[in-house]
Amino acid sequence: MAGTAIQDCEAIPYHTELAQELAAFLPPEHELFAVCVASVLSYRESARRAGFHEDSGLRLTRMPAVLARIRELASEPEERIRRAGIDAEFLMLRNRAANYDLDPQGRSNVELRLKLVMAHARYHGWIVDKKQVSLSFAIRDVAGR
Repeated sequence: MAGTAIQDCEAIPYHTELAQELAAFLPPEHELFAVCVASVLSYRESARRAGFHEDSGLRLTRMPAVLARIRELASEPEERIRRAGIDAEFLMLRNRAANYDLDPQGRSNVELRLKLVMAHARYHGWIVDKKQVSLSFAIRDVAGR
């Protein structure tokens, strides 16, 4: 389905250099939309998950930077697409917490979503908690004793 969605956009002008440069500066909402489309979700569902009105999906794909990012992600392995989604969602949550005056319910929702995103990233091994290792334990492991 992602291949079909991308092929449907072939009539849209695509300026490779400019679009790829702009894709590096996508807002997190646009990045999350691109990730969802590259993950084979419909434009409608991708727009909804990224925080846009569900009827905005086709309009978003007409933006050269977004289209360039969708194409870039579509050529990446599934693991890379998932990591890009985690990064985009993390940035969205951070921006929401920092830039909006949230009531206690809104703040707790952001905190819960952030915990879920972090747990998901840890589960997949994208975030590794550092553990202290004593010097004697490390030496013993190296020596094989």
